[in-house]
Amino acid sequence: MLSQNVAKSTAPSYYMIRTNLPNRKPLNQWEGVYYFSGITKRQQHVLLLQRKRMQMAYIQRFNESRAVLSQKLEERPWIFQTQPEHQERFLLKEGETFNRTVEEAFALACGLARHGMHLEAAQCVESLHFSRHLTVEQYVRLIDSLAGDILQERVLHTDAMSDPALTFKLMGDEAGEARVREAYRWYEWGMDLLREEVHRRGGTSLGKKTAAASQLMNALMRVSLTGGYTHVVAVANTLYDQMGAHGIHPTMTTYELVVLSLALQGRHVEAEDIARFLHHNHSDQITIAIYDALLIGHREARAFDRCDRLWQELVDRRWPRAKPRTAEIYLRSIVDHANTSVSEPHQRFGNLNVVEKKKSRWCCPSWMSSASPARTSLGPSWTRSRTRCGSSRSTKTASTSGGGR
Repeated sequence: MLSQNVAKSTAPSYYMIRTNLPNRKPLNQWEGVYYFSGITKRQQHVLLLQRKRMQMAYIQRFNESRAVLSQKLEERPWIFQTQPEHQERFLLKEGETFNRTVEEAFALACGLARHGMHLEAAQCVESLHFSRHLTVEQYVRLIDSLAGDILQERVLHTDAMSDPALTFKLMGDEAGEARVREAYRWYEWGMDLLREEVHRRGGTSLGKKTAAASQLMNALMRVSLTGGYTHVVAVANTLYDQMGAHGIHPTMTTYELVVLSLALQGRHVEAEDIARFLHHNHSDQITIAIYDALLIGHREARAFDRCDRLWQELVDRRWPRAKPRTAEIYLRSIVDHANTSVSEPHQRFGNLNVVEKKKSRWCCPSWMSSASPARTSLGPSWTRSRTRCGSSRSTKTASTSGGGR
């Protein structure tokens, strides 16, 4: 038979005062809505199986797409020829139009880079570069593809468990150093071509103050964000300063990438300063990417109150519109806050961390310290004996001493 010690009213009963346990707690209507928020072990098992099945599906889809690119690469051996005369011979033997073949090679290089196959993509780009068939816009797209958006999606849904901030950290392990090194090389090639075009048209700015230069630098920043911590720091410290030194005009995308770089480093105060500057001067151009970066930074710094304030500001402004990614980052900050033991509103009964924190305020009397001067701290034997006792007993003792009559 079930226990009849359940409280019949909203006032705390005798058992509530004595035990202070959650199963004895009455339904206080002023404390909020009470419902069963947990799931059973079987439901946990089913969810884990579903998540594992989804991860395997993402990995299989990624591997199939990568195998298709590898097969295309084997069917076109002329791509690895870096000399123009060799390329012309292979093109005539294939019997295809020249422009169509160059477009196919460019698309293949972009696809290889997006899948993280930067070595194969580098050979394709070298053949196109030395035969001088690329434009500045194509260099921008090639550098942008080195960020590996398809590889990022695979890492996001498998290794990072759908955590956007963790995706950037894990992307550094996917040959991040080599990809950034290749991006710097392609960036120099694109800037050289841009200088030649500006000089051919009679310009004197050497291409630094053009929109193409800004796009090249933005693409380089985007790749650097996926190259590990050193290159993430370089986005805000080095690359942005180089833009100012060379006279390259920053765009809104540039500011978004700099804010994301500061957020991933944990420098959320500086990121907020840049966002405040953008609100005052360029409020009509602000996108949701600024808010995503700020939420990532506040969550990394465990500033959960700032996350709540930022989400409330986003709801009040109603523009830019929040995306599912924005809501997911904010919900992850809520979960992190709930799992933090020092957050008072989310603490549960019988929390060992809270019990030990209360016990640490205990100070021994003077006669005990004089009797055993060598015993200055609680030893491991005391800790072991207290650990054997349940958390409910510790809580019960504490509540009885405080509220017993």
